[in-house]
Amino acid sequence: SDRGVALVERHTMIESTDGVTLEAAVTLGSTNVDVGALICHPWGRLGGSMRDAVVASLRNSLCGAGFTVCRFNFRGVGASTGSTGFTGAGERSDIRTMCQFLLNGACVGGEDRREIRRVLLVGYSYGAVIAGSCADLEGVCGTCAVSYPFSYNWALVTWNAGSYWDTLRRSERPKLLVCGDEDSFCGRDRFERESAAAAAPAEHKCFEGADHFWRGGLSREVAVHVAGWAARTFLH
Repeated sequence: SDRGVALVERHTMIESTDGVTLEAAVTLGSTNVDVGALICHPWGRLGGSMRDAVVASLRNSLCGAGFTVCRFNFRGVGASTGSTGFTGAGERSDIRTMCQFLLNGACVGGEDRREIRRVLLVGYSYGAVIAGSCADLEGVCGTCAVSYPFSYNWALVTWNAGSYWDTLRRSERPKLLVCGDEDSFCGRDRFERESAAAAAPAEHKCFEGADHFWRGGLSREVAVHVAGWAARTFLH
């Protein structure tokens, strides 16, 4: 859970294999934790970025639980070069780049590094769609999808929407799905139906009174739940 620790976040730029440079910020966790959490933000074309309030809440709680946490901007967002896509292909490449950065020790400017052997993907909204499509990447140990936009993912990644969800649904690695019962981008009935179809091990929770943006202080509540699940699942 979020212990209110003072966070030291280091900012950096990371070169991808296809010539794009990604803006990222890393907060190192406990030295005895070998899992790094990678947080993926909402769609850049609708104003999403790593500075989103829900992304910040997730970072705070995951750091409080001891994880090394990296939030970053997909291509075309903030200081990241390139352009935001309509299929998610470039953004999936960005996740591969960021996973490799974490697995290489998450070293920024010659500072401390961590022995990270596994990556937990944590995606919010559009970030959940892209993270879910990478659930079975080498090095990824599990995926958390916050506010998966089932009703609109066709508009975010066009014809890839079905296959991206299927990758997460069928993955046999641990997964957590959470949303609010007033989320118009998801819909409670659709969320319950899709979550129930996810392969084990899987957990899901619908928060009462929460919309897609987790207003009214609920972003911290969902973040604490995510960090609690992550700690229980991966920190033995």
